[in-house]
Amino acid sequence: NITGISDSRLSDINLSDRTTLFADAIAYISDNIIIGGAYQFTQIYGMPPHNVILSAFMAGGIIGGTILISMMISQFLYIINLLKYKYSFKYLVISVAFFAMILDSMTHNTGYVQGDYATFIAWGSILLYIRDENNIR
Repeated sequence: NITGISDSRLSDINLSDRTTLFADAIAYISDNIIIGGAYQFTQIYGMPPHNVILSAFMAGGIIGGTILISMMISQFLYIINLLKYKYSFKYLVISVAFFAMILDSMTHNTGYVQGDYATFIAWGSILLYIRDENNIR
């Protein structure tokens, strides 16, 4: 494990340490699949796993991880269909923001699980566009 790393940001560690942290997280999740254990993992390893999917399984066990993956897939498909059938600049902007947020959350503690403000801005924008698309007032 990489408990010797004191900084909670992974930007200063190398790929090997990041890979080790992900592997430790996967092993921990497999031992705690039902209820997770994000707090315990952070106490042992000194930081959360820095990956949205691993964090979701840590925070909510198999149910939380499955819900998050389902949400991500449904939002991804919605955005793809939106661009495919109703292309406009505003949909392109929100799509790029959504995809950037997903990519960022694969290697940082941002996004869905930790409740980063950018996540809620992106979700709010998607909901506003859905409302606009459906002419809901």
